[in-house]
Amino acid sequence: MDEITRIASPQRPAWAVRAAMDAQTVRGEEIQNSFSVAEDGVSIVTDHALYGFRVDADGTPRVEWRETYDRGTGTKPGSVNQGSGTTPDLFGDRDQYVAITDNADDRMNVLVYRRGAGVPTAERLVCKVPVFRSGASTTDNSLISWGNSLVVENNYGYENPSTLALGRSVVGGATRIDVRADGSGCDTVWESDVRSPSTVPKLSTANGLLYFYEKRPNAFGIDAWYLTAVDFHTGKRAFSRFTGTGLAYDNNWAPITIGPDGTAYVGVFNGIVAVRDSA
Repeated sequence: MDEITRIASPQRPAWAVRAAMDAQTVRGEEIQNSFSVAEDGVSIVTDHALYGFRVDADGTPRVEWRETYDRGTGTKPGSVNQGSGTTPDLFGDRDQYVAITDNADDRMNVLVYRRGAGVPTAERLVCKVPVFRSGASTTDNSLISWGNSLVVENNYGYENPSTLALGRSVVGGATRIDVRADGSGCDTVWESDVRSPSTVPKLSTANGLLYFYEKRPNAFGIDAWYLTAVDFHTGKRAFSRFTGTGLAYDNNWAPITIGPDGTAYVGVFNGIVAVRDSA
């Protein structure tokens, strides 16, 4: 049970507490992403800052800490607004970190912060890691986390399905970043050239594979789509499976979902694509 639910009642239901959090505490800032809840509080990212909230016994939201980030000078192609495109990711071997991306003009950065009210301001930011190439980096999907590791994909260039017509694709890319065991900073472990325009990728901890829905550039104008798996440990492609061609197979921001039997499902304009191991 999260903290919002604990302080809710028939007189003050959970949705009212959430509404109070948005309406009473964050003013003049846009919220385009979901928020994350843990025992130590609620993490919300706006188009200006990342917040750590607690809720008082009477249901009043209280900001415990606030960290501004580089929101850039405008909305990039592949982003919804001028701000972070990620829901705060709560992670870490001891569940002590929260991560987002910023919207810096040249290269987007992955930002990792320490959670909790008692963290000194000067020690809040663990690392700021630039990702992808100059002038072509943004994401509007959540980060993937496992232990002290994060994986981020690049959605730069995907504005609508017509962006990818006639064999075009995005610059793409995915990067794994690890927080050092002693918390002294972060390191880039690998970079992949996988071109996943808009899907919410997923990690299977059972087999150690990251799943992306990929479209590659094609000089003959063929719009082919693939389910591509990347090894979490090495960043190398494990396999790609062709799913179809044309607009009907564009997922247009739909996520990948991994079923209990290992089947990967992707919502597309044509319905649902399912890819499963035939062995």
